[in-house]
Amino acid sequence: MSEKEYDIVRQDEYGFRRLSPVPSNSAIEEFYDEQYYDLVQEGKRGPDIGRLMKGGAPAEEQRSWQEATLYADVCDSLARHAPGKRVLEVGCGTGDLLLHLRDLDHEVSGVEIAKAAAEFASARDLSVHHGSFEDYAQQDGMQESLDAVLLMNVLEQTRDPIDVIRSCERVLAPGGALIIRSGNEFNALQQAACESLQKRQWWVSTPDQINYFSFDSLSSLLEGEGFEVADSRSDFPMEMFLLMGYDYIDTPDVGKECHERRVKFEMSLSPETRRHIYRSFAAAGIGRCVFLVATKKARL
Repeated sequence: MSEKEYDIVRQDEYGFRRLSPVPSNSAIEEFYDEQYYDLVQEGKRGPDIGRLMKGGAPAEEQRSWQEATLYADVCDSLARHAPGKRVLEVGCGTGDLLLHLRDLDHEVSGVEIAKAAAEFASARDLSVHHGSFEDYAQQDGMQESLDAVLLMNVLEQTRDPIDVIRSCERVLAPGGALIIRSGNEFNALQQAACESLQKRQWWVSTPDQINYFSFDSLSSLLEGEGFEVADSRSDFPMEMFLLMGYDYIDTPDVGKECHERRVKFEMSLSPETRRHIYRSFAAAGIGRCVFLVATKKARL
């Protein structure tokens, strides 16, 4: 489906941007069945997935970097903010993060809407429910049954993110932690690149990315739906490469070089130094991704 079929509008209550009209379930399913993985192989979607799909040295390097950065940040956030070890990942894919957490003695489970990925994760001896998280959260015994819920680059793809956050609030125990990673879209560096380099809004991807969050709008959503934000971090502001003359948008080989530079930078830092830098970026509203940790407020 063409991006021209959608407008970008601002959600009234919490201020995040989203596609209008919201793509139908059938349109999204058709996209994933017929286009998504071709786009991954072309480098136009999911570069992290693409590197893992290649196997060999690129996949091993990807896993090592993820474990040292994103996975380590999730573990640090769980240790600081989750009241216990019961962790659910929504949109767990093939279960790599869950396996990492299980090795560290967390009690893990997952929900995955893609049947093939859910079956793959289950074959790795993980407890994974195939289907909608919102339906899963309504099952008997789920209310306040978990210490943490993870949403890693998932919320932006949901048709109703408010309902997803309400489902998270339902299943979390009092004081439970919600950890969300999402794109930091329409940020100041993206806007600067569009204006100074005459670039299109390359971060708008239809029909799969439906919602577009910032630190402010995602924090507003969480605070409005029963959570208190406990930590805000970003990650490397990839748009800086564009502003320094490295056009990774239209030149895939340049994108590979930029990614390698970013990895080298992050792997050279201690975890605490990296987190300190990225908390500062979050305060300025820049960085490629939003990484928020929120805790469930006590019900009145």
